[in-house]
Amino acid sequence: CIWDDEMDVYLGECWSLNWRNNTEQIFPNLETETVEQQFEIVKKMTNESHVSIYGDLTYIYKDPISVFLGNPGKKAAASEPLTVSTMRAYSYKPTATPDVMMEYLKRKREKSNNKEKAKRLDQEIEYHTMTEQKVQNILEQISHLVTGSSEF
Repeated sequence: CIWDDEMDVYLGECWSLNWRNNTEQIFPNLETETVEQQFEIVKKMTNESHVSIYGDLTYIYKDPISVFLGNPGKKAAASEPLTVSTMRAYSYKPTATPDVMMEYLKRKREKSNNKEKAKRLDQEIEYHTMTEQKVQNILEQISHLVTGSSEF
């Protein structure tokens, strides 16, 4: 989800980014939202990452976020607000997890000024595109065999 041009990497996926953004929105009032509420809010915000909940939530689902991310009842010290000059510029483009590698290769190709490197990247992109198409064809054949339908 977050692309850093300077380091040429994705820094996070959508679920984590949305979770962090939600937490920052309610900070320092972390007692105003429960684990359950936060999960539901972030789940609605997330459309390019897999959303799952793990473990036995019997004991924590109704607990406020402050139990896990702060000292309940203690006022947080005011922090200096972030400004454009103190923040790095990131490119936010929701990217589905399975597409990250291809997006990475395409971004590297777009920035490449070296003809040899660009050619190698083009070949790698073509290889992965062909491989994805082969997998898609195999899945369609399996689906047809199993269901007797030609639709996938």
